[in-house]
Amino acid sequence: MPWSHTPPWSDIHSALGRLVVTAASVEENVRHALLNMLPGQDWRRTEVVIDGYTAGQMRERCERLAHVMLAGDLQADVLAWLRHTSEAQSRRNDVMHGVWSSKVLLADGVEVGPAAITTRVRKPAKGLERTFIPWTTEQIDAVTTECNRVILDGYHVVEELQAFKLEELRTGRDLAPWTRPAPGWTPLPRAPVDHI
Repeated sequence: MPWSHTPPWSDIHSALGRLVVTAASVEENVRHALLNMLPGQDWRRTEVVIDGYTAGQMRERCERLAHVMLAGDLQADVLAWLRHTSEAQSRRNDVMHGVWSSKVLLADGVEVGPAAITTRVRKPAKGLERTFIPWTTEQIDAVTTECNRVILDGYHVVEELQAFKLEELRTGRDLAPWTRPAPGWTPLPRAPVDHI
């Protein structure tokens, strides 16, 4: 990506920076959810074990633990949050891992830019598919907003899981499957994200 500070690049750089900072908090929420579902009281050892996990690996392990450790509405809400997290991180990846260009000539002769080029494998038989996505600052900010919703829901998830973890540490008993005795948090309503 050229390091130009003239529009539209300066606006794109600012939007990308906001997304990077926000996406890091999403990953941190997933890390905290995972830490609270893992057994044991020495968090430092657990942190060492999960330190090399990618965001996707942490999310996958959270999902596995949710199926084993949780039940009822709590399980459903945590799994829904993890799906929402996965969707938001996928859109974030489209933006952050695209190859950016100031101008791209599409097959129909239309020139767009700045644009990110993403490569995906849709089906093994079809092979690789290159997709040109002309991201606007508004679209990048919409992905950032979606990540912020995931963060807010994640705070509630982590808070609830932490309460169970602390109770297990206090009592020395395995309380799994963890479930809500009463209705708890409600995820924030999701607004559609313009996604090309």
